[in-house]
Amino acid sequence: MHLEKDKLYICFHKPKRLIGHLIALWTLGKYSHAEFIYNDYVYLANPVGVRIKPFVYKDNMDIFELDSHIEIPVVLKEFMKLKGKGYDYGAIFISIF
Repeated sequence: MHLEKDKLYICFHKPKRLIGHLIALWTLGKYSHAEFIYNDYVYLANPVGVRIKPFVYKDNMDIFELDSHIEIPVVLKEFMKLKGKGYDYGAIFISIF
């Protein structure tokens, strides 16, 4: 899949494994994960932590271009503040209740 340069996308993942199906069931949705894509890099947080990695398309992804009014530098700056931090299990636990 080819994504345009200098455009911000949001990528939603449909579950493939048990934990993903449980997340989708809990949230009453069809997705188990979301991440940003910008210039062939994925900006994500998952149990490995908050990080950036090269984008690789998978068949369980639904990708949408975000509104052009969103200030991409602001989004990326906020992400960079969190890069390298661990996954926030506490917030996930609290959100359950």
